[in-house]
Amino acid sequence: MSGIIGGAGSKSGVIGTTEIDYEEGTFTAELRGQGGRATTPVLLTDAEYIKVGKLVHITCAFDNVNTGGASGQIQVTGLPFANNNSLNVSAADICLCNKLTFPDGAVPAMVVSGTTLYGNTLDHGGNSADWAMVGTTAVYLRIQATYKTP
Repeated sequence: MSGIIGGAGSKSGVIGTTEIDYEEGTFTAELRGQGGRATTPVLLTDAEYIKVGKLVHITCAFDNVNTGGASGQIQVTGLPFANNNSLNVSAADICLCNKLTFPDGAVPAMVVSGTTLYGNTLDHGGNSADWAMVGTTAVYLRIQATYKTP
């Protein structure tokens, strides 16, 4: 397949005769626990997204935030588009994590459902569990995720 893709920022382009849906912008993400928000909600008003066709790529950088009062499974809410829910997964890369703990020998992971990323942990045996929110100060969490819309 060959063709020309319109310039950056264009919402249209051509590969053969197929129009490409392209959009980029910012959205407001919230870092919270499933059991409750932080006493002062942790909002990131400049989270970024790029949508090409049905694929959405997001970037969130929560730096030096206070999650005091939040409880339950870690969530990042407010994603700009809902996922397709067919597999209920995303390709998420946790770039930096500080003061958000998980069990020894487990690795943090995130899955997307609707417009929310949910924190899970995976151990060496392939078992998963909720990644629990820790209410504390000086929390850092940077995430990149790619998921598919309907």
